[in-house]
Amino acid sequence: MDLAEAIGESVKTVGAEESASIMARALCWLAQVDGNDIEFTCDLGTVTIECAEITAKH
Repeated sequence: MDLAEAIGESVKTVGAEESASIMARALCWLAQVDGNDIEFTCDLGTVTIECAEITAKH
C-alpha cells in the first residue's frame, strides 16, 4: 500500500478530521527535525508548517 492509499484508508477508518490531525502532527515533526518551516503549494492550495519554539524540560 502506498502513502496515498494509506491516507484514504485512514479517512475511511477514523474520519477526515482525525486523519488530518495525524498528518499535521507528522508534518510538524518533520519541520522540527529539519529546524525549518515548510510550505507546500499545489493546484488545490497551500499548506504552511511553522515550527513552534520548544523549550527543553529539565
